[in-house]
Amino acid sequence: FQIRLDDFRKLVIENNETSQNDDQSELVVEDAMYFYTYATKVLLDDISNIIRSSNGSSTWRFLITYKNILRAIESVGIEMSFGIRYQARGTLIGKNFGKFIEHHKLSAEYLQQGETFLTNMRDKLKKVKNTEDFKTYNYMYKKLIQTKNMTFSNETMKIKSILKYFRSSLKLMDRLRVIILEIRFSMKDIIQSEIASVDREYAFGIFVLAILFLISPLIVVLIRNAVRALQVFSSSVKSKVGDLKREKRRAEALIYQMLPKTVADSLKSNKPTSELFDSATVCFTEIDGFKDIARSCSPLELFDLLNIIYKTFDARIDSYDVYKVETINDSYMVASGLPERNGDRHAAEIANLCIDLMFITPGILIQHDVNLRLKIRIGIHTGATTAGVVGSKMPRYCLFGDTVNVASRMQSTGEPMKIQITYETKMLLDNLGGYISDMRGQVEVKGKGFLDTYWLLSRA
Repeated sequence: FQIRLDDFRKLVIENNETSQNDDQSELVVEDAMYFYTYATKVLLDDISNIIRSSNGSSTWRFLITYKNILRAIESVGIEMSFGIRYQARGTLIGKNFGKFIEHHKLSAEYLQQGETFLTNMRDKLKKVKNTEDFKTYNYMYKKLIQTKNMTFSNETMKIKSILKYFRSSLKLMDRLRVIILEIRFSMKDIIQSEIASVDREYAFGIFVLAILFLISPLIVVLIRNAVRALQVFSSSVKSKVGDLKREKRRAEALIYQMLPKTVADSLKSNKPTSELFDSATVCFTEIDGFKDIARSCSPLELFDLLNIIYKTFDARIDSYDVYKVETINDSYMVASGLPERNGDRHAAEIANLCIDLMFITPGILIQHDVNLRLKIRIGIHTGATTAGVVGSKMPRYCLFGDTVNVASRMQSTGEPMKIQITYETKMLLDNLGGYISDMRGQVEVKGKGFLDTYWLLSRA
């Protein structure tokens, strides 16, 4: 660039020495301004590229203001060259006169744009505009555009006017260059601050990476231990869930042994469990001479005997559609037709069970007296009854009504190894068919008077 500049200056000097008329002189001036304008344009384009690439930086406002002030200085310089030429020659060709006005307007526009992006720039430019140099520069512009032909009384006045205009324009550009220098210092401080910030972030990043590098083995070990702990915990939870499900099934099985399944489900759902059954069959069994047997053995032997009896009876119950209601000492209560209704089959189910129990009872061995053979009394009655769960502690499914009382009296008034049934039960069995019974006679039942009863002998 310096070589091109030196060559250009030599060419301008030679052209000035050989120029013979004003038109040639105008061309030399235009060539000079075009060369310097082009050089400035290249520099300003570089600044524009820098501004576009500094989106993440806080210097872009300073760069835009810097570019606008540079363009203002350039426009003032071009305007000054046209103004000096205007005063020296007394006139300008039309094209150059237009450029003179254009560059004055451009310099004013660039200065106004320079106030937009920096808050403190308005005050600085205001101070520049209040100086005598700016006022002289502005006054001379207005004076020059008011006439197309400048005339002076003598050469001395012309030279004074040109020098005055030149000095004021030059000092104005110097003041603008001072502002540019201040902008450069401000940008330098900001850039240094940003570089320091980036350095700190870079150092912090390196520090974090170093720490991570140092503790990464520990992190790996901790993660591995955590994964193992989670696996152990997961296995433990899985095992506990399996245990919980098994315990839940055991608890439900135990509940279903204590209560009928449908009743237990209703109880868990907070639904009422009491219900009236129009027809059901109830039977009671009792060991004959149980008090004498109890006196002849120890409590543990009595417990073992009752356990064997009830286990034997319970094993038979599973073969019939009946429900074991309760056991009190040697008394064993069973019902059919509730809580699940089974039509008219409840009498037959109870009858089949009682005949079966009548045959197996003598075969139960008594460990403390192997020669003793057990005998039972059984009573059956069919009728309406009410059933439901009573109490909240150790809840039991209980039966209520005359049917229960009559069945109990059938057992207590019966004879060993015989099944006493009421007329209602006999009629239901006769309707079903397949059972042999015999008339016993009338039996007094408390609260009922005398009732016709029968002995159920066997299946036909």
